[in-house]
Amino acid sequence: MIIIPTEKHIDWRRTPIILIALIGLNIIIFSFYQSGDSLKIDRSVGQYVNDDYLDLEWPAYQKFLTSQGKTEQLNEFQSFYDQGDHYQLAYWLLSDAAFADHFGERREALYPRVRDYYWQQRDELHQQLASVSVVAYGFNSQQFNPLTLVTYQFLHGDLLHLVGNMFILAVCGFAVEASIGHGLFLLFYLLAGTAGALLYGAFNTGPSSLVGASGAISGVMAMYLGIFRLRRIEFFYWIFVFAGYFRAPALFILPVYIANELLNYVNQPDSSVAFMAHTGGFVVGAVLVLVTNNLKHPVIDQAYIEEDQEVPAAQKARALIYQYLEKFQFESALAEIERFQSRFGDDFELSRMHIVLSAQLGKPYEDALKRLLSWPSVSQRQLRQLNALWRETPELLATLDNDALAKLGVKFLQLPDRSYAEAICEQLQSREAKSPFFADLATRLANLHSKLGNKNKSANYQAIAERLNQGHWL
Repeated sequence: MIIIPTEKHIDWRRTPIILIALIGLNIIIFSFYQSGDSLKIDRSVGQYVNDDYLDLEWPAYQKFLTSQGKTEQLNEFQSFYDQGDHYQLAYWLLSDAAFADHFGERREALYPRVRDYYWQQRDELHQQLASVSVVAYGFNSQQFNPLTLVTYQFLHGDLLHLVGNMFILAVCGFAVEASIGHGLFLLFYLLAGTAGALLYGAFNTGPSSLVGASGAISGVMAMYLGIFRLRRIEFFYWIFVFAGYFRAPALFILPVYIANELLNYVNQPDSSVAFMAHTGGFVVGAVLVLVTNNLKHPVIDQAYIEEDQEVPAAQKARALIYQYLEKFQFESALAEIERFQSRFGDDFELSRMHIVLSAQLGKPYEDALKRLLSWPSVSQRQLRQLNALWRETPELLATLDNDALAKLGVKFLQLPDRSYAEAICEQLQSREAKSPFFADLATRLANLHSKLGNKNKSANYQAIAERLNQGHWL
């Protein structure tokens, strides 16, 4: 479930300096500082396992965890060992700074025959893994370091994690910064992220480190709601296959955010998502901005909050279509799509929706289908949507003439799976089509299979193309 406030649009008269800096800093850290992490982990942990350090130290680590009362963690690690997942176990053992200190004081007495260079190399492996961003600057409740309450907010687990966080920060952050000013925005952002880490640490006693800006960004989303308080504002939602816009009093959505995180925490105990960090960010972000709102000398820019922004007519029209769809008022949605296209021109997504709705309601769709299939330039996502339409509604495409069907086959050649273009070629053969576009499709298939080394297929499609170019069909 995704619900994002979208009441305000970016106003470059109020340049979001801190927002731009935060996004830029996160991107730079991920792209440069974190780029070598995987290689460091593979080298250090791989050598640790291959040089038999794990076999030597595992019994001592078991005793250490028992002495620390970490029974649950010991049981988890024992399952790794029993299942042969030595790489995972080695990562946790080698990155455990407390064990490194504990073991370092006792190892020579425990293993007097092991030479010094062996321990020196072990220390080097530990230092190499300790330099990995997640280990060095991620927040770990078992190895508490106040500095990591801030640093973890600028680290991310992978590219998708980074992109998702930065997108939501960009959508929500500019309005908050414009409302409370640059300095308070940065301060509240960091405080919300800190609160997220502390609440996460209170509920998560495992060895994993927390990274990501989502605690701080949850705080920004809550600040957005707190700034508008009970004013009805616009939200974008995406729940399963349903998406659209709605308006509601801003603070009414805050309990929904918090309840969603708590339910996910209870129902998904093995998830890697830090639900409690999100919860901490939501709560503290809301508290900070609501307290600021009630100061004797409030710093929130009420003029900006109350300023009406002109919503583009196309966006309003699109939102109305989605409102009809979510209420299953398909006749009204179809009528609005036709009005949208007459006012603003063709739109790929709405044209696809027009075809599906028309087919369901028993209304003509042939012209809309031809326009969609002859779309001049399609992205990979749109191409996949066309392919889904072809696979899921063959009765629609049976109405296509030979030229339109052949053009669709040429488009499908851009997909990783060329079998769809081949299926269209077979369909055109069964029709004994004599379209020049069919000849083009057959030629392209022949060239493709020639490059792939499929001589028989290449020859078959080349023969089809030649017959078509000669103007007859056998």
